[in-house]
Amino acid sequence: MSSNTTSIFLFIDTNIIRQTKSDHDAVLLDTMGKKPKEKQRDPRLFFRYDTCWAKDKRAKVIIKHSWFNRADNTLEKIYGIRKSSKNDLNKGLVVKIDISKAYDRVEWKFLETVMKNMGFADAWINLIMKCVCSVKYVVKCNRVLTNTIAPERGLR
Repeated sequence: MSSNTTSIFLFIDTNIIRQTKSDHDAVLLDTMGKKPKEKQRDPRLFFRYDTCWAKDKRAKVIIKHSWFNRADNTLEKIYGIRKSSKNDLNKGLVVKIDISKAYDRVEWKFLETVMKNMGFADAWINLIMKCVCSVKYVVKCNRVLTNTIAPERGLR
């Protein structure tokens, strides 16, 4: 991994771990390595995941009831949760779902547009898009490396 590749992640310490019996090197990403500087506009300080997650016990009951008493269709379950929460005082509700197969088809431009429409800060969107779009592949064919391949969709 070149220094150019790792330098775009300003707040992540990167260390390359050399492998003796492999043709690949592991890259250790330490997200807590570089601390934000005081009195500076650090994008990590603006987003708080815990403020987005439902802490209210009533919200958890609504989610549990809607999730287990609906059909197998995930969209139908989410609709039921949203419908139940609209009648309650707690209208801000986030649902966390593991949809790993759907990530294979996510176009990166679509992800960026969705984040903009949801009102995320530009600094946050740029940081996420750098993480997503920094993936590059090189294929070895007949002992010769090809040009760099930059995918345009899929999240892993």
